[in-house]
Amino acid sequence: MRHVKKGNSPDFFEACKTNLPENAEWHEFSENQELSECKKVLHQHLIAEQAELCIYCERKIGKDISHVEHIHPKDVSGEFAHLTFAYTNLVVSCNGDLCETDNKKIYKPEDVHSCGHKKANYFNATQFLNPVQDENVGEYFEYNKDTGVMSAANEDAKADYTINLLNLNCIRLQNDRVNAVQAVFDVILKTNNPMFRQLSKQEMVRILLKRNPPFPFISFLRFYFAAHQASTP
Repeated sequence: MRHVKKGNSPDFFEACKTNLPENAEWHEFSENQELSECKKVLHQHLIAEQAELCIYCERKIGKDISHVEHIHPKDVSGEFAHLTFAYTNLVVSCNGDLCETDNKKIYKPEDVHSCGHKKANYFNATQFLNPVQDENVGEYFEYNKDTGVMSAANEDAKADYTINLLNLNCIRLQNDRVNAVQAVFDVILKTNNPMFRQLSKQEMVRILLKRNPPFPFISFLRFYFAAHQASTP
């Protein structure tokens, strides 16, 4: 998980909200045709703001395999109902178990269920690590570079809570993290840039890990290559 810096609420979204009734619920954003179009534009805007990565697991997302996510649940009867349309509370999460049909053939449901759909309305604001609010959120986590298992750095209780709530250690995500390493090497192998090919492999990796948009599972990749370089004589 990484920090995502939110920009100002876009003008089109603020304009759309003026057409909502007082104490509106989120579903009303979809039932009205004009507002429904606004929601679609908002969805794309948020995806771009996150550099096309899920706010929680960092897998690559698009409009068809993701949803607008409320970090603080939008439950109308809950304590965070007032944040339903607050831009700072709106992000995009992958659809977890609904992302890819092929995954359903390979994995058990519990091995793919993750992120926003897994969290649902279960939420403890004092325990959850908010990737929008906490600029150092990535420092709370570490990984096993061989298995892709994510764990709490320094046995931090909030990190443990967040990992478990979002099921960030489901088998699919563990495998996806490990496989993400090959994506970096594939770019190195396929590049035809002569100046780039003259660089050392470590320098190539350093440059690639800074690219924008970033590789999926970028937090794991940074941890992996830092650990790999530290162990290299």
